[in-house]
Order: sequence, then C-alpha cells, then structure tokens
Amino acid sequence: MNLSLIFLAFGFIFSEAKNDDPGVKGRFTLKGLQYGWQVGLDEMQKRLATVTIPDVQGSVSVAVLGRIYYYVSQLQIKNLDLTNSNVSFSPDTGVTVSVNNGQILVTGLLRVNTVLFSASSRLELRVQGLSLAGILGITCDDTGHGAVWNGGCRSRARQVDLWFHGGAGWLFSMFKSAIMGPLYEALNNEICPQFQQSVKQMEELLSSLPVSWSVDSVSSLEFPLIGPPLITEKSLDLLIKGQFVGRSQRWDVPYPPEKLVLPDLDSRMLLLALSDFSANSAGFVHYKAGVLKSNITDDMIPKQSPLHLNTKSLGFFVPELPSRFPDSPPILLQVSARSAPIVSCQPDSLTVEVSVDMEVFVMYPDRPLIPIIQMQAEEKARHQGQEGKSTHKRQEEMSAHKKREFIWD
Repeated sequence: MNLSLIFLAFGFIFSEAKNDDPGVKGRFTLKGLQYGWQVGLDEMQKRLATVTIPDVQGSVSVAVLGRIYYYVSQLQIKNLDLTNSNVSFSPDTGVTVSVNNGQILVTGLLRVNTVLFSASSRLELRVQGLSLAGILGITCDDTGHGAVWNGGCRSRARQVDLWFHGGAGWLFSMFKSAIMGPLYEALNNEICPQFQQSVKQMEELLSSLPVSWSVDSVSSLEFPLIGPPLITEKSLDLLIKGQFVGRSQRWDVPYPPEKLVLPDLDSRMLLLALSDFSANSAGFVHYKAGVLKSNITDDMIPKQSPLHLNTKSLGFFVPELPSRFPDSPPILLQVSARSAPIVSCQPDSLTVEVSVDMEVFVMYPDRPLIPIIQMQAEEKARHQGQEGKSTHKRQEEMSAHKKREFIWD
C-alpha cells in the first residue's frame, strides 16, 4: 500500500541556513494536517489503479493432490476503505498515522501447477480489520533540506477472505484454505515495507527540490530551514531563512531578523509570518547592486498630461527657468536611492521609508547634459488597515526637502 501521495501534503522545500531567527515562519495546525490527510486519501482513491503490488508465489502440500505450486499476479487494489483513520502530531518527532478496521479489496490472477494438472482462475481477496500505526519523523539535514525518516511501523490484517471466479475456480475452492495462509502472511509482511518505501520516496523528493529562486538579474531568494521544525501536539512550525541575496556578490545585511511570534489560532489550517528582515533584505541587495535608480524623460509622460518634462512646465515650480532657457528644451530627471528603503510592519499597518536623490538636467542634441537642480527628499508611505474591512487607507507623508540647489550660472 503506497502512502507517498498522502505524505506529500506535508512537503516542504528548504536549503542551508545560518541565522538564529527566521525571516519567515510557517505553521501547520492540527486542522490543516487532518485536512491534508483527507485530501491525500481522496487522491489515493483516484490512483488506486497505479499502485503496484508484488506478485506472490509459493507452494503448499494438499492431501491427495500432493504439492501445489501457485503463482498470483496482476494484483490490483479495487477498493480501499480507511474511514477509521487518523493523523496527529507527535511532539518533537513528526506525524503519527493510525488506521483501524480498514478494508482492502484486491483482484488478481491465480495459476497453479501440480503433477496432475495446471489451471488458472481470477481471484478476489478481501482484507478486513486492517490496522496500521506508523510514525513519520520530520527534521532537516545539515544543508537545511527537509528530511524525513521512518519512526516505526506496526500493522496486521485481522481477516482475509478469498473467492475465485471463472476458470478452475470450483477446483481451487477445494483447497483455498491452504492458499489463504501464505497470502495472509504475504499481505501482513508487505504493509510496513510499503510504508518504508513511501518514506524513502518522500526523502528523495525533498533532497531534489530547489533551495532558492532567482528573482531577477541581481538577486535570489533563499528559503532554507534554519533548524528542525518545532512540533507540538497542536502544530508544526517551520523556521525559514527567507532572505534575498546578491547573485554576483553577497552583502551582509546590517540588521538581524526580528523574533516572529504566531498567534494560537487552532481554527486556521496554515499561518504564515513574514518579517521586516525579508522585505528589507530585498531592498538592501538591490540598493547595494546599484539598481535603485531611474532616468525619466518626457517620452515617458502621457501626451495628454498638462505637464511635461521641459523647462517651460518646470517653470511652474521654478519661475527662473523659462527666462534662462526660453527655447524650452526637454529635461532629464534622474532619481536614485540615497540609502536602502526600510519596511516596517505593525499589526495594523505597513510603512515604507525611502530617501532619494533627484537631479534635473537640460538636454540639447549633441551637447553634454546641463545640470540645473539637485534635490534630496525623504518619503514615508503608510498603508493602514481599517478594522473589520477589507479595504486599506493610505496615508502618505512627504517631508520637506533636505536640500534643493539651483546650480546653473
């Protein structure tokens, strides 16, 4: 019985890590775990036809007929009933899976050989009272990848019934009790090895998953586990690095991750907390890479706009310009970050602080740029949630220019 599809609900992807505190913290609650288990069961029902059961062969001695050699092949699960099953967290270990009074219906082809005859028939094997108790251990390896192991497995099938259909079924019914014993033993011996195989497949999957994503030409996002998951009876917490790093050069972010605390909300399936550190590491890397700058020209302004990037329009703010440049040449606005932007999160608001340098140039064909204005500015934008509503109120503050300088002769 292959359970890998069920355990994929607990999949996670991680790599190496160094920080003491995570930039991202995720929590699977017991409600989420049980929902994932049910989804896995439903998915397994859809894929029963693809589950492979090994062939069974052997021999038994029967009075009068002597030794009978049997070979059972084409085994396929037709029905799997795990209604009385449950999954729970095992504190500091992983996940416990339990099945009680499960039922399995298996069909296959039986062939027998004796010194007197050879025959075959379709068979139907019904297993009742199936029980399973298994522990899936969850941790991380030295590189920060998620890792799982088999924490133990016990299983048994209380009752096995066997029917034959077609062919020499009437003949097989005469000695089916002799065949049922080996089949019962083979089935009991196969359940926990299938559990182990599922754990092995999941381990291989986790080790092959990517550990970072390339975001753009200058940065990547690393999302490793920085330590083993924190597992209690109610939840499993994943501690994820969640840091942007430079692709061509790594810079040490000048501020550590803050401690993340998730609320105890058992009614939720999944909780996710993103720290200021993750967002600020993105801004810091892009600032250090020198990409937080932009050149703005008039061809980027909609034609229907009443203002354009030329000295005539700018004269509305700087009256001296039209007389200094009466031919109203176009201007170039250069904007660049003076420092890395800072994001701060509060329970009810998100604040972004940006300090920028702005320089204005007059542009003439075939002539060097003429600098005319230099400015420094700080902007603080706050997005504040309104309690009980899904909309957001935006409050924006623009400080006075720290410096504005006219630099023409």
